[in-house]
Amino acid sequence: MRFFLQCLFYYCVTAAVTLVNAKDDSFFTNVGLRDSVSGYAYCRDPSHWFQIDAELFLSEGQDRDVFLSIPREFTGLPTEPFELMHKSQVIGKVMISDDHLVQISFPIPPKENITGNLRFMAKLDPDAVESIEAPRIINYNFYSSQGEHFKEPIRFEPRSLGAVHVDGGMFLHNNTAWFVVDIPVEQLNEPVYVSSDPGAGSPVNQHQIIQGTARCELVTSVDSFHRPRITEPIEPLEDYTSESSVLMKFDHNLDGYYVRILYYTRPRILEFDRPIRAQTAFYKRTVKGLTKYAIYS
Repeated sequence: MRFFLQCLFYYCVTAAVTLVNAKDDSFFTNVGLRDSVSGYAYCRDPSHWFQIDAELFLSEGQDRDVFLSIPREFTGLPTEPFELMHKSQVIGKVMISDDHLVQISFPIPPKENITGNLRFMAKLDPDAVESIEAPRIINYNFYSSQGEHFKEPIRFEPRSLGAVHVDGGMFLHNNTAWFVVDIPVEQLNEPVYVSSDPGAGSPVNQHQIIQGTARCELVTSVDSFHRPRITEPIEPLEDYTSESSVLMKFDHNLDGYYVRILYYTRPRILEFDRPIRAQTAFYKRTVKGLTKYAIYS
């Protein structure tokens, strides 16, 4: 009995000392939310991916876990642990639970005051996307275990019907890509030229278009964000599409909002980490030759 009481006393003293010595003076300095396509806090399609960034000040000796809550509207959060970084140095471990809680732990407490950064992607769940029926500003709230509150607004706005829009993405399982180019009907007074991968450097890095897969649609009705609601297939008057570019001429008397060109590319020969949306340029052919109209990066 005496031995048991001695052990209990030792455990209580040890726990008290551990509690006193535990360090928890860290705090979040910033949380950022931005649309992955625009790169800013405005979004022209609620179904886009969003980028979440957080910056954390870590005090010397921090050994308690730190938490950050993610708004419930987001889904597609990372399911595997990843690292909290300070420049190129790993300083912590990050896990995100099914309860939308980011947990940051420090297996090796920092030996000095430093800052840590983490970044991950997320999407709005289908119900949240469906609820955004018209352009508006929505504030998304992030709360930390340290008491900070970050209110991050996203302005959902319609795309311009007078501007060319380029979008694209990768199929990661085979390193191929898809591209979409939307061209206002008013821009079709001259042939259009879409380069698949301008300025990428070595030709072995370029996307090669899979000939025969390009298709065109005329968008005749749009929603409140000017996304296609009703489309109909159309054929260009002339089509000189090759592995390296799309070159088409359209009837400039089309009755609709814009023409959408969709095409797919072969796998890249070499890895290339630039964003896909930076790989497409739109041109218009003029009497003096091919002149650049717009580049999206």
